[in-house]
Amino acid sequence: MVFVAAGLSLLTASCMHDDSGGDNNDPNPAPNSGSGNTPSGTSGNNSSLIVGGTIGPGSVPVSNLRKQLAVTVLNPNSKFSFGTAYATRSSVSDEYAYVILPVTNIGTTPACFTKISGLTYRDASDTILDANNFTYVHGSVRDLSSGTLTLFTSTCLDPGEVGFFSDIVANIYSAVAKMEFDVQYSSDAGKAPGARVIPQSYSYDASLGTFGSLSIAVKNTGSATAQIGGLQELQFNTWYLFDQDERPLNWGFAIDNVTPTVLPANATGSMSDNVFIYSGSGSKLRVFVDFDDATATASLKPTPNTSTPVSQVCSVNLFPDALMACLNKQRNQRVAELKTIHERELVSGTRSQ
Repeated sequence: MVFVAAGLSLLTASCMHDDSGGDNNDPNPAPNSGSGNTPSGTSGNNSSLIVGGTIGPGSVPVSNLRKQLAVTVLNPNSKFSFGTAYATRSSVSDEYAYVILPVTNIGTTPACFTKISGLTYRDASDTILDANNFTYVHGSVRDLSSGTLTLFTSTCLDPGEVGFFSDIVANIYSAVAKMEFDVQYSSDAGKAPGARVIPQSYSYDASLGTFGSLSIAVKNTGSATAQIGGLQELQFNTWYLFDQDERPLNWGFAIDNVTPTVLPANATGSMSDNVFIYSGSGSKLRVFVDFDDATATASLKPTPNTSTPVSQVCSVNLFPDALMACLNKQRNQRVAELKTIHERELVSGTRSQ
């Protein structure tokens, strides 16, 4: 799902150790272990909260498109704090649940490959609706290069940063009431990259008929060149639409029309989501840019086993919800493979400086 946008004011937005072995006015509020809405402020080196014009037709009240979920963290620890979890949907007839859960790193050190696993959804009677899912956080970018391997990942949270766990699950929206999971992360967090790709503005075009389009303008405010496209099998830029109180309304990927794919320091670029189908509306947008190192040669970058381009795996002929679910699954699978490659390299190589 993608948007198009421009000429709007920018607010800098604010934004888990691999222990494998480590939430207002909505209708039908549910008990939740989180502490409230997502705060504004800086979100690492790849995200901002943009406030601007209305996105979406607003033809359906938000109360018919969103509800809170109760959260159970099966291995709670002092590293993370969770906000309010929501299930949203694109229309009143849609049974795909778009799940959004904010998380804050309240520890003192960065965390990467931050993940919730054993993700299980239940109804109000505790009947399991869907189980054994996993998803990686959408967070800031860190450089985890080691040995001869160049690896950037946007699954990191620095101390104090807020990121989002997102999921999309078919045929559960009306029934889902609860979610439970384990938290895992890697304490090997590498270093901060030289690039900083910050979203600047958005524009929404509702003239395309069935679907709207969202376009997002970005700028590299860092000192190093960033790659923001051309690696679709590895890069998944993500947007989150919010209401005036910064409660989530919907989410999607902005991986269409990325230009230019290489962004030098101080240069600007854009990306879009050309299949925006949300029936409600909002005017706050938080975007995470999944950028990479543009200076490394292709031979030094990791190649996941899942090397078939996402555009071939997730056909544009799929119904939009099914396409979103496919993209989300591909993103999580490919991040998991990069994590395995990274761990293997750490055993055989040395950390790049």
